[in-house]
Amino acid sequence: MRNCVMWAAVAVVTMVVLVLESEGVSIEAYGAVEGKASNEAAWSNARAVMATAKAVNEGVHGSDRVVEVPAGGTFYIFNATMSGLKDVTFVIDGTLVVSNNISAWQDIANKPSTGVLEVTDSTNITFTGAGLIDGQGYDFWWWVIITGKDFRPNLVNIYRTSGVTVTELHVRNSPQYHWNIRYVEDVYIDNINVYVDVEAQKAALAVGGKLLTVHPEHPEWDIPVFPLNTDGIDIAGIRVVIQNSHITNYDDAIAVKPIYTGESPFSSCSQDMYVYNMSVVVGVGMSIGSVPPAVGTNCVRNITFDTQQDQPHSGPPPPRATLTGPANTGCSFFYPIDPVCPTQPRVPITNVVVDSFTADKTLMLPGVILCNATKPCSGLSFSSVAITGDFVVQPDWSCHNADVVQTQTTPAIKCDNSASTHTPNPVLPIPITGDIMADYVAWIRAARLASM
Repeated sequence: MRNCVMWAAVAVVTMVVLVLESEGVSIEAYGAVEGKASNEAAWSNARAVMATAKAVNEGVHGSDRVVEVPAGGTFYIFNATMSGLKDVTFVIDGTLVVSNNISAWQDIANKPSTGVLEVTDSTNITFTGAGLIDGQGYDFWWWVIITGKDFRPNLVNIYRTSGVTVTELHVRNSPQYHWNIRYVEDVYIDNINVYVDVEAQKAALAVGGKLLTVHPEHPEWDIPVFPLNTDGIDIAGIRVVIQNSHITNYDDAIAVKPIYTGESPFSSCSQDMYVYNMSVVVGVGMSIGSVPPAVGTNCVRNITFDTQQDQPHSGPPPPRATLTGPANTGCSFFYPIDPVCPTQPRVPITNVVVDSFTADKTLMLPGVILCNATKPCSGLSFSSVAITGDFVVQPDWSCHNADVVQTQTTPAIKCDNSASTHTPNPVLPIPITGDIMADYVAWIRAARLASM
């Protein structure tokens, strides 16, 4: 990791020099149309971004290799796809707004994962600036909830690229993932802001009947039961530093994704990542995976989450994890009220370290560690871990078939080698009726009312 941090520092210096030595080439010089939301303007702006990037990449502007979205301007955009760039910096000082013409996006992609801004097969790419990328996600969320048709774009895709720097930028309300960075090496992300209007998401979910109403007089307690996948940063690569950033969403703040055999030109495993000093509000927090079945090997290893500030409903992250082999599915959304959550004997989980972690206002339970009886988890270490909250489902960890060493961990982790079971919260003696949804609502409602 020391080499990764050293590379990151060099990348920052390089990026600053590039910006200071160049005024940048404005996308307006290549036909961008400011302030108009029409389809024609959005296509013109997408073409302008691509044309500007192509020009600076080919040396048309001499040593100037900066694509500039000028300050004070608002530019609506469809997708701009660029490939084969080298030493190109995108400075977004104005505002890029994703066109919310849903039918046009269906014609563009007809599938999820298209990037509004997409860079592939490139070297030394920087995104920075004092501006904003606005995904106008509300209309997309509403559409997929109501129709079930999902062809939402991600905000930024970066694939198969060596040397990626992202600093300072604000992004908000992506239709789907905000930063989707895959099969890369040498990545440095610092001081960015990802914001999702979670109240707008809840409103859209309510329209589609995808919001769990806990109490009719307390809409602030309502809980989404439909994944909109507005992740903050999804990353698969090698030698990655992410630090000093703020993420507000209802999904994964950072999700480390596996690399399958042959997917990446740089590594056969998603590995050597250091995530430091992150502030996460509302969201799931730091995630590993998922690691789904695949031909060959799928791998995540040597991931460190350090000094995270997680606010309500976040859980402890699994740092320094090694995950290989195919994964299983079928865990109930309502686990452990519904105890169905099959484990996978072919996935070894080893050497997971959680150190100096604090979470407060935790809703459900302190944490979950579920491993297979024939392939127990090993090398799990928890130190200086403090988790507090209502614990409306149960007051202790759900831990099975794991070797856990712990110091200064509250509440203490008690692990057994039996099948998964549910221990009701003695403070809230809500009977299990067999109606999982009703039990779930009853626990949350009782806890919320008791805390008022």
